[in-house]
Order: sequence, then structure tokens, then C-alpha cells
Amino acid sequence: MSVPILALWQGMTAIPWEGPPPVDTKGFMSVLMEAAFNPGLDPSVASPYAVRNYFMISRNLCSLQSRFGFHFSTLEALVDERTSQNYVSFQFKGGAADRRRRVLRARGVADLLEPFDFRCEVREDAAFARLEGRPVEVMVDRLRILGYLIMHTRQLDMVMHNAGSVHRYRAKMLQEIETVRQWRGLACPS
Repeated sequence: MSVPILALWQGMTAIPWEGPPPVDTKGFMSVLMEAAFNPGLDPSVASPYAVRNYFMISRNLCSLQSRFGFHFSTLEALVDERTSQNYVSFQFKGGAADRRRRVLRARGVADLLEPFDFRCEVREDAAFARLEGRPVEVMVDRLRILGYLIMHTRQLDMVMHNAGSVHRYRAKMLQEIETVRQWRGLACPS
């Protein structure tokens, strides 16, 4: 059994995704305009939107490249008893809304991860996060958080239009992250 993939899966499944957030007219138009002018959506053109999902899994290592709609996540993790070698590297990028909303979502992802000791950087509409040298229990906890975020940040770029909306979704997600951290579905092997 893969320790990092099991933890990631627990985070992905602990709280069911409610579906796309309710979108205002401006959010919908933002997505529509971006899609209309995005040459990557033309099926005859090579595009990052045609990238497939890939997993590479072993007992203590996982590498994941996933595409959910218009955003991409890349995650690599090593989790074992040699604490000094443990790490998680995570990248979140893209979206279907306008640049401003995508940037706000990337910043939101980083803001959610920083309280959990991730070193985060945001460049344009991409969030980069890294955590190293923590014991297995901490790494499993943080992978659950990342699993939750991969599932629950889908289509949030459409509703990232002002500070109030960003704050509301951040508060909701922090509350759900605490639930994910308490959830003990399948036990992770030691």
C-alpha cells in the first residue's frame, strides 16, 4: 500500500465535492470569454488541456500529474521513516476564468497551505508549495490537506472576484480542512 497516495486519497474523499460554485454573470462571462479566445481549446491544436492524468506510485513515493478541467496539479511526495528525506512538492496552475481570478485562486491556495508549514510562492496563476523533513504523521496530514484542495479548488476561479468572496471561501475551506485532518477513514500504515 502506498502511504502518500492513501493519504492523498483520504483528503480527496473525506468531504464530497458539492459541484461548481454558484457563478455570477461576470464570472460566467469571464470563463466564456477566456474559452472563446483560447487557442488551446481548438481540438486540432496541441494543447496543455489534452494532457492526461498520470500517477507513479510505490510504497513511500508518489508522483501525480492531474488535470481537472482547466487547472493542473502536480504533486510529488516521499514519505517514510527517514524523516530527513521526507518531502512534498505541489504545484497548482491555471483555470478557465480571466487572469485576475486565476491569480486570486492561486494566492488563495498558497494562503491555505502556509499555516501548515508549507513554503509557498505564487507566480502569475500558479501556486508552488513545498514541505520537507517532517515525520510520517505530519506528512500524511499534509497530504490529506492537499488531496482536499485538489478536489475542492475546482472552478473556484470563477467566483474569485472580490475580497469578500475570497474570504468566504477561505473560511469555509479552512473549516473543512480541519474536518479532513480529523477524518480517519482508512488507516495509513506506519
